Amino acid sequence: MKQQTLLIIAATLAVSSLAGCDQKEAPANDIAVVNIAQVLRDSQAGKQEAEHDKQVQALLLNVYDDASSKYARLPAAGQQKSRDADADTLNNQWRAEKNAARQVSLNAITKVVDAYRQEKKLRLVIDSQTVISRDDNADITAEIISRLDQTEVDYGPLPVISVKTPAQAPVKPETPKTRKTHK
Repeated sequence: MKQQTLLIIAATLAVSSLAGCDQKEAPANDIAVVNIAQVLRDSQAGKQEAEHDKQVQALLLNVYDDASSKYARLPAAGQQKSRDADADTLNNQWRAEKNAARQVSLNAITKVVDAYRQEKKLRLVIDSQTVISRDDNADITAEIISRLDQTEVDYGPLPVISVKTPAQAPVKPETPKTRKTHK
């Protein structure tokens, strides 16, 4: 009986030690986090985006000033209407330019993050702003910022915007005066 019990215990230990041998154990460092907001604020790519935005803003303000100087020939109501329309158009252009520049920056950052992920054999890199809990060693933000220092981001040419000379108020043709006819 004693021998049978020892045999059962030995068999149980052997089976339990083999259980899970075919399962891959994930490495503890296969996921990393990066603070995208910090990368955009502190990296060379983010600084290039900010400079591009300043250039676009200056260009749009110059266009607005140029357009405003041409309003003098319009009546007061027409001047205000033109200013409002121009402001709307230029604000829409400003938003479009900022969004396009942000997308270019994010593409450049993603390329650097992906190269880092492949080099370090990581399975996943996520934005740290969406993580509830993590090991501080998982944060690769500083490394990504450092790698972006060697990256030149091409935002393309500045937009080309032309100002049309406002048309003068249309001259209403005189209506023919009705003649009195004598009968």
